[in-house]
Amino acid sequence: MGVISRVGLLAALCCSPAVGASLLDAWDSAQAYDPDFRIALADHGIAAEELPLARAALLPQMVAQAAVGRAESDITQPGLLGGVNRRSQFYDTQNWALQIRQPLFRFRALTGYQQGRLRSDSSDAALEDARQQLALRLLESLARMAAARADAQFAEVDVVSSARVLEQSERQLKAGQVTQADRANASARHAQAETGLSQAKVALAVADAKWQQLTGGMSPNRLSLPPELVAKLGFAGVTADDLATRALAQSPALASLRRERDIARLELRKARGERLPTLDLLLSRGYVESDVESTIGNTYLTNRVALQATLPLYAGGAISATVRQAEAKLARAEASVSAAEGQLRSIVAQETSNLAYAGSQKDSARVSAEAAGLSQRAAELGRSGGTSTRADASEAETALAAAQRDQVRAAALALISWARIMHATGALDRSALENLQPDVDIE
Repeated sequence: MGVISRVGLLAALCCSPAVGASLLDAWDSAQAYDPDFRIALADHGIAAEELPLARAALLPQMVAQAAVGRAESDITQPGLLGGVNRRSQFYDTQNWALQIRQPLFRFRALTGYQQGRLRSDSSDAALEDARQQLALRLLESLARMAAARADAQFAEVDVVSSARVLEQSERQLKAGQVTQADRANASARHAQAETGLSQAKVALAVADAKWQQLTGGMSPNRLSLPPELVAKLGFAGVTADDLATRALAQSPALASLRRERDIARLELRKARGERLPTLDLLLSRGYVESDVESTIGNTYLTNRVALQATLPLYAGGAISATVRQAEAKLARAEASVSAAEGQLRSIVAQETSNLAYAGSQKDSARVSAEAAGLSQRAAELGRSGGTSTRADASEAETALAAAQRDQVRAAALALISWARIMHATGALDRSALENLQPDVDIE
């Protein structure tokens, strides 16, 4: 493949218009395949049952008991004349009972119900965060793969260019036009270019493997990551402070942590409430026939209504230890919320700076690409007029390839920074990917 065709392929890779619609396909595949997301789905299913379990502790509990058997009694009784009478007797026994217990006051159960509702909300927020984290990892992987492909394409151009420079240096050395040092420098540069190509191929293989691992085997043949993407991914009229405020209000990860903090507060209340009494209403209906030998042939049908109160008096220090443990868990939950808030502010500040840097990098790469394009045309004209060599044209082509590579790098950096800000603000959902797809497409 010639240098010009290689440069053209690099330009097609970096700047071609979007073809097909596969970003959302990759997103759907990642949701079905990614093990981390499937774990989050399972965790959500587990947490969804916390509320029904907590509600059950407040509802009536009904227990039925039944026993039917055959009994034998050896009876010894004093006789009328002072002797002892002994006899054995067989008889059937039946015992049937139905008991209903309705909790009237159980502080632990009431608090547990509140915790169940919070756990349900927390699991919803955690699942949404897991879904957005998956979208973030998908876009980061896509951006890094595009940058790795651009690096590999540039490295191929650089190898060809350096080989031509080395070839020209060897001819000039034979003609006495350059020194051995010049030829050695050209040889060293070619060796560095080949090393760079090997490194770029390894990096590309790693990036492609990570993408396939994330999407379950999808390997795009073409990527569209145009330089114009940098400007489209900005947050015009919105400051970093505005984004940080939005992140603190809308981040699903932070919302989940705040729910966990509220759950920890209720856990402390529950632990302290262990010292309170409990009150239950008991309703029972029982049927007994020939329960013991003294009631052979007798039947009893008994209905009972009772209030049962329980007051814990001494538990060996377990309640105090539980309270201290709950206090420590609450302190940990509060610290986790504070740490997450600080991390969100830091992410927004850093990534808004990276977006600005990507914009300046894109502008610099654009100017370099324009200059390299002029140099390339001048070198080609110079070859016709004898004022430049084939190596000069190769150098210009390498400069153009480097500028186009830098444009892709700028777009990749902007995409990653944008995705991280969107995730921080809780906005990296399917609609965000749909809006992004016309500009970032894979095939």
